[in-house]
Amino acid sequence: MLAVERHVLYPADRLRLRRAQGKTAVIGPPGRGKTALLAELASRDEFVAITVPHGADQVERTILDLGAALGAGARDAAAAALESNLADPQPALDVLTAALGARRLIVDDFDLAQRQFDSPELSDLMTPSRWSLAQWLSAHAAVLSTWHSRPADFEPLYLDLANATAPWQIEGHDRETSALWQATAHEPETYRLALSYFLVTGAFPTEEDLRDIEALATATWAAVPESVCEVMALLSSYDAPFSKPTFELLLDRLQDGSWALDYARDNLLIEAGPTSYWLSPRWHSMVPQLIEGRARRQTHHRRLASFFAELTRSTAVDPRWIQAAHRHYVRAGECRKAMEFVRFGVALLLEAGRRASIDGGHLLAIDYYSSVLDLDDRLRRLDPTHAGVGPRNRGYAQHYYHYNRYKANLEDIDQTEAGYARSVEDYPENALFWSRLIVARMQRGRWEEALATHKRAYDKVQNESAREKHLLGRTVLKLVERNLDNAAIVIWGDTPRAREDKAEEARYRLVQRGLQGWHAEVLSVPPLPDTYFERAVRVEFKPEGERFRCRIKDCRVDGTGPSMLAALRTALETLRAELADLGRTPADVLTPQQRMRKRELSNIVDVLESEIHGRGPMHRWYSGHLRRRGERLVFVPFGGIDEIDEYYEIDDSIALPADPGDGLFEAKVKTGRSGVPVGPVVELEALGGPDRGRWEELNQQWRR
Repeated sequence: MLAVERHVLYPADRLRLRRAQGKTAVIGPPGRGKTALLAELASRDEFVAITVPHGADQVERTILDLGAALGAGARDAAAAALESNLADPQPALDVLTAALGARRLIVDDFDLAQRQFDSPELSDLMTPSRWSLAQWLSAHAAVLSTWHSRPADFEPLYLDLANATAPWQIEGHDRETSALWQATAHEPETYRLALSYFLVTGAFPTEEDLRDIEALATATWAAVPESVCEVMALLSSYDAPFSKPTFELLLDRLQDGSWALDYARDNLLIEAGPTSYWLSPRWHSMVPQLIEGRARRQTHHRRLASFFAELTRSTAVDPRWIQAAHRHYVRAGECRKAMEFVRFGVALLLEAGRRASIDGGHLLAIDYYSSVLDLDDRLRRLDPTHAGVGPRNRGYAQHYYHYNRYKANLEDIDQTEAGYARSVEDYPENALFWSRLIVARMQRGRWEEALATHKRAYDKVQNESAREKHLLGRTVLKLVERNLDNAAIVIWGDTPRAREDKAEEARYRLVQRGLQGWHAEVLSVPPLPDTYFERAVRVEFKPEGERFRCRIKDCRVDGTGPSMLAALRTALETLRAELADLGRTPADVLTPQQRMRKRELSNIVDVLESEIHGRGPMHRWYSGHLRRRGERLVFVPFGGIDEIDEYYEIDDSIALPADPGDGLFEAKVKTGRSGVPVGPVVELEALGGPDRGRWEELNQQWRR
């Protein structure tokens, strides 16, 4: 085997870093040797080093890893604090502060503590915990590495490649390796990959090979023995520096595992520091693509999960093993086994639920979200003072549990709406959740409640961008998609133009729908009473400069205004005023044209239901009985036939008897706009036994 000699990549910067007294940020892109530079510094006793990992469980992993670096006592105390506060890392960070003492902290990959998720939703959900971690690391670090940004109070150290020496030389090939170093423009990652290709295949890559780095990596991977690929795949799946003793113990269980580890290290396929193994950034990004198929990747996660699960059965359990078993069972898609090891947070379960939902695996997503809700319920039942998984996590899981049940046709829209309503109570800052709740209520025809929800959402969501993007833009788009055009106009309101692209798209779609026109049996513009039509009428809008014209064609009525809503309101006010005037005027006073117009509009507009001349009574009293309909009690007035004819729901605020029997009740029932009772029952009083002697008299009295 060819001998590889490693050299110091940045001799001048190494010396400068060792002499640094203040807070220093080593800055450079991935693969520039920041980790190696920090690893050398970390060997000094005064320092404690930590690498910020990838992934949704970043906060828990960082705290557990740093606790372990500070000693078993700090590790166990930090783990206990995490377990007691699943949604708040601050108590665990306080433990680390006390344990750190006078030692100086080195933080590698600090950028990852500030990086957003691919999902803005998950980023928003996890921002408080991740921000707490980033602030703590920034406050306590003496040295950290970043790609391009740095905290304001850190002195920058930019790695200068111009004068850097080649980090590796191959014995007997000085000329070729020097040429490669020049050909790769002193880029350490590309140079390292080129050397690996030579060490594995025996051929130096050509200039053409170096122009396609992904093809070069693929060719190297194809030439490597399968057992070595397995070593690299396990490191990739672990997704962080792997403790040397633990990784070597894992490889002892694999055929040729120890030999494959030596091969990978000698051929520059993996990195080896004083205490851990890891993949270089290039291989870290490439290996998941080179592993064939999701099932194969899940096999590696399953192997890691089983290994760490076995370690947790030993006498001295490292909390990091518990977290690792949980993480890899989640990644392997084994939700039930993952729940056996959930101790320090639910971020991985929420992330896995989102991934399954996006992939169309709604049943699997339901499993993940219900597991979070079950855990929350269990923790809060065992200890009423426990915060469970935290209100935001609970709200997120609640929302997407019902979202996926609806998508999987496992529940009706009313159940989904109820779930959405609970989710915004726990997570009121989430504008998307409010938007879905508003659309669900509009879809069910619950206009007043939907508009009240929209107003409340604006009070709860303080982020202006989120308001415009979701409460305005997304809500209007979804209403237009569902042909709820009138509702979309009301939600858009008098907003002239929007800054967010989503909202501007919604405005464009709304205007286009108005130009196309639509048919409506009811038109609503609060605070006017709804206007009902005997048959569907055509409504059209036309932009006129900065204003809009609305035409209700069948009624031959127009209205204009600075917005579509204002134009529709003007048209309806004109129509209603004309009808009211025609109705108040005695018939013998009307001209022939007015009488014809009155007949025309009366055949189109439902005058009574539209409350053109005011509305009838808001409630009516009835006597009757309570009857069970499914799992709930309903009120059945005398003369109604149970389960078939007339019955009314009972408001949830009313306390109901466990067994009403045949007792007589009086009920105050809410009426519709035309005075016809529609429910629910808003007052209920027991009259006594089943004697019906006075029911007709009572009915007459209460209906007055």
